[in-house]
Amino acid sequence: MAIPNIVTNQLTIRNLKQSDTHSVFSIWGDIDMKKYLHYLYCENEDELFNSLQGIDDYLHYSFVVFLKDTKQFIGTCSIYPKDDINIWDIGYCVHKDFWKNGYGTEMVKALIAFAYDNGATIITAQVEQSNQASCALLKSCGFIIDSKNSSITTNDKKIYPTYIYKLVPNKKITRNQNKKDKPNNVGFL
Repeated sequence: MAIPNIVTNQLTIRNLKQSDTHSVFSIWGDIDMKKYLHYLYCENEDELFNSLQGIDDYLHYSFVVFLKDTKQFIGTCSIYPKDDINIWDIGYCVHKDFWKNGYGTEMVKALIAFAYDNGATIITAQVEQSNQASCALLKSCGFIIDSKNSSITTNDKKIYPTYIYKLVPNKKITRNQNKKDKPNNVGFL
């Protein structure tokens, strides 16, 4: 589903397009980043290109993320309402060349604002238990561990223990707050 760009202090988040295949493959096809992206890993760009056909018809929002000032690609993220449309799930990945710069936190806060603005009352995220950086990022944004789960991947058929995080309700962030109160000035263009 397509929406206007989401703009934060440092990032521009826009709809993922099939023409983004090369940039996205630099993350989803990277052997080092595969460590935490088992479900997104693609063998080659053609496989990814074909999987993105009709992306605008999907029932979730898939995005690519760029640095606002330089227009450099740094990551991907997504968000979608679950069966109960009040519960939304988020996912995100930052290219390894841009880790530890606060971009993941800014991305997640923008997704939180988007979810609340579109009727979410609960926001969740599933993260592999061994991904300490991502677990810390979610905690810093107000998420708590709601449950433990496991994920079976399609490419290697291994089982990975995961946490299901849920956002603590008093940490609500929306784009309709006053600009001075807004973390990262999340907005839409």
